[in-house]
Amino acid sequence: MKKNIVSGIIICLVTFYFDFASAQIQGKFWFGGMGAYLDYKEKEAGKVLDKDYGWLPGFEGGFLLSERDWMLRIMGRRVSGDVTYDGQTSEGVPLKFDNEHETIWSVELNYGYTFKTIINITPYVGIGYRKWTRGKAQVVEAIDGSLVQNYKEVYKWGYVPVGVILEKRFLRSFKIGFDAAVVFPFNMEMTAYLSEIGGSDLDFDLGWHVGGRCELPIAWYIRPATAFYINPFYRYWNIGESNIVSGFYEPHSITHYYGVSCGVMFEF
Repeated sequence: MKKNIVSGIIICLVTFYFDFASAQIQGKFWFGGMGAYLDYKEKEAGKVLDKDYGWLPGFEGGFLLSERDWMLRIMGRRVSGDVTYDGQTSEGVPLKFDNEHETIWSVELNYGYTFKTIINITPYVGIGYRKWTRGKAQVVEAIDGSLVQNYKEVYKWGYVPVGVILEKRFLRSFKIGFDAAVVFPFNMEMTAYLSEIGGSDLDFDLGWHVGGRCELPIAWYIRPATAFYINPFYRYWNIGESNIVSGFYEPHSITHYYGVSCGVMFEF
């Protein structure tokens, strides 16, 4: 089923690409910086086992092409930095430190059609990829003074967003939008790089749950085709408990990921 969905999207995009060769194209591209707050919790039986939280700086960019009201959009984001880990060791000793390194990036492609009314409405479907590197090989100190060897985990999966964009321009100088999507992940995996601390790497298949996201982009046009933008956003991921590998497993987790991006946009 998932393979059929992806194949259908690819066929539509190829058809759209060749239609562009003989058509007049309009579009825009943008780039800017961003700050995102990561709020990640692992849970078991309703109890929080550990959590990562804190602000991460980063950047984003993308472009959108349109022709005969059809829309093709490609965009990407990346954040990286240190946050706080608050949890426990495998023996249950409390553990908290402020240099848990995180790198999260995603790339996404959307294909949709715009219905032009008082408010432009663009339903879309797409395909994306997300990769999250959590932690690194380092020695940290537990609450009882014992030294603990931390290690790197890499989460990655593809996903299919199904959403809609609402957009309205005011007074020729401002444009306000709303972009929301339900997100269907697939091939959700996590690798624990225990080889960095003398063990063997472990690969886990993560449990599948639907995610979601929303954005509220606002653009201020300083010229007819040039604008500054600000874009508050929110992401939600719900990851189910993994399979058991060599006696280990990845618990159920919830991720709230929100912040704001801002930058410059050019239309053509």
